[in-house]
Formats: sequence, structure tokens, C-alpha cells
Amino acid sequence: MTLDHSHTKVILIGNSAYPYWPKGDIKNIEVNLDKLKEIFCNADLMGIKNPGNIYELHNNSKLEIQLKVKDITKNCTPEDTLIIYYAGHGLLDIENLKTLYLATNDTRIDDKKLTCIPSEDLKEPLIKCKAGNKIMILDCCYATKAAGLQSDAASLGASYWGNTEGVYFIMSSDADEPSRFDPDNNTIPTFFTQKLIQTISEGTNVSQEIRTLDDVFNSMKQKWDKKIAPEPSNLSFKEIGHMPFCYNRYKLESIISVQSPDDTIWSEIEKNPNYDDLTRYITAYPEFRKRALNLWSKMKRDFEDLNKVLAKQSFDDLNNFIQERNLVAPALKAALANLKTISLESRSPLQNKPERRTRAGSKDKIGNAASSAVSQGANKPQLI
Repeated sequence: MTLDHSHTKVILIGNSAYPYWPKGDIKNIEVNLDKLKEIFCNADLMGIKNPGNIYELHNNSKLEIQLKVKDITKNCTPEDTLIIYYAGHGLLDIENLKTLYLATNDTRIDDKKLTCIPSEDLKEPLIKCKAGNKIMILDCCYATKAAGLQSDAASLGASYWGNTEGVYFIMSSDADEPSRFDPDNNTIPTFFTQKLIQTISEGTNVSQEIRTLDDVFNSMKQKWDKKIAPEPSNLSFKEIGHMPFCYNRYKLESIISVQSPDDTIWSEIEKNPNYDDLTRYITAYPEFRKRALNLWSKMKRDFEDLNKVLAKQSFDDLNNFIQERNLVAPALKAALANLKTISLESRSPLQNKPERRTRAGSKDKIGNAASSAVSQGANKPQLI
């Protein structure tokens, strides 16, 4: 069993402030998003190497969230895993108690239908997108109602979920129960998200080095304090519960304690590979020459492909390239530097404007970061 999140995309939606409903503020949710992003990017826990694959929507409006979610989900491919996380207020439709509304930054408590996202509107892009695995994590009151199902998800079949490897819901509360947070301490996450973070961070005393979705959920539920908050629930379709999800930190720490010197050095090299360090590594550990050469070849390919994309002078093309490729650190750094340059030139961080001509001064800047990074090693002799 291996863990590969190179094709995992995460949408973190959280609303901690409500300008039109001040009593609804939940400052803890801001902590939720920060901690979860750390977890997803932590190489010892989940290891999503490309930060461009994590989309954080904090205190966004209803329309902003809907448009962004639609844009991300429509670009998913069958090899992708999509995770949608929502934390905020879950509000019931008082008229029939059947519809669950998810509060947003522009929510007005007396007009939920127009200013909140019906849970079905958030679930629909999840159903329609082509991602092979789909995970929705809901931290809000009455969360199970957002799943729209009160029975086994498998009974609905492929006609409902589409052509997918599996769908998995993790929900903080039942359809008639509220979720909890500590209003007197806004420096900690909400109760459900705090337990999720602890479960992933601490690991469990079992032999497996990698934990599945079911492992994580079951461990979290076993340690649950029912006196503080209602029990979470889950719902799954197909065998997605067996999907490798995160490293087992408990097991990993015992491995690290006996890690060989070559593995320790290699771990550092992988974080930011360069010609000189790889050459020294091969000299010191010739038996591991192959993995050093493979990393060097990948870095060269990444820069070659990056230069091809940069030649197009397109923000959209470069942004898509960053999101789709699991770039080595030097190439990713160069790509992000160029993305910022193009974004500043276009005056729009969201889209490239092909009708705007690039001034010569800024045009000369584009590509410099890649050229500089390549010159640090790509033009040197082949590693032998």
C-alpha cells in the first residue's frame, strides 16, 4: 500500500465571520482552516506537495464559493481525489425542516434561501465532477442532512454517483443535532475538526504505516467524548473506505528513530534537490545512484516543460501547469515566481487577459526565475 496525493485537490470552505449576523461569528473556524492546511501539506502526515492543489475559501460570499467550487470540480479528472471541507453554520429550513442551508459570509439569518448555500448545491458539483474519489467533510449543525441520505449510500448505485471509484462523507453531527465549539477559546478548532486533526496527527498504535479513511474515522469515533459533542457519522459508496489517506504518525516516528544515515540525507535532498548535493550523495552512497539519477531527470523534465509553458506568456496555462504537475521544489519555486510576475502584469490574479499586450520590461522578467534555476545545475555535465 502506498500513499500518493499528487492528484489530490482540496477545497477548504470556512466562514468565521458574518457581517450581517454578528451573533453568528465563530472565530474558531479560522483556526480550523489553518491547521487543516498544515496537516494536508505536512510530508509526515499527508504530503500534498503542490500548495496550488489546496484552495482556501475563508469568509467568502455565497456566489464566490459556488463559482469557485464549480470551476475546480469541472476540471477534475478520473485520476484525481477531491476533498471538499465545509465548516460553518448549518441552518434548517423552518418551513419543512428538510433543507439544510450552509451559511456564508453574506448570510442574512432572516433570508436563508437567498443568502445561504443549500446543501444540495454544494453536493451537486461533487456528484457531477469526474474525480475518481470524492470526499466531503462537513463540520456544521445537522451535518448528516447535508449528505441528503438517511440510508446506505451504496443503495443509490452508480447512476446517482456517476463513474467513480468511491464517495465518502464524514459528518460532525446527526440530522437533528448541533455541532460544538468553545466560544470562550477561539484559539482552538471546533470540537469535531480538532478531533479529526488530532487523529491524523497522532496516529495510532497499530502496525500499518499508512492509514485508510475508515481507519481515521473509526479511530476518531473510538476516542469521542459524547458529553461534549454528538458523535460523528460517515457514509460511503464502493470501497473508498480502504483508500490510503494519511501516514500513521505513531508508526512513522518509530521508523524515523532507526532511520539510516543515507535515508536521512536523502530526505533533505528531496526537499530541494540540486546538482552538487546529488553528486555528493552518489559519491557517498553509490548503491543508491539510481534514485538520485531519477530525481535529477525529473527535475530537468520539469524545467524543460516549464520553459515551454512560460513561452506562452499565459497566466491560465502556467496556473494549470502548476496545479496539474507534482513539480520538484526548485521548479515549483520558479513557476510560482513567474506566476506572480504574470499576475502583476495582467493586473488580475484570477485570469489572464490575452488582449492586453505585455510591456517589454515585464516580458523580459518572465522566464528569468526558470532560467536562473536551470543554470544552477541543468547545464552542468550529466550525473554519473
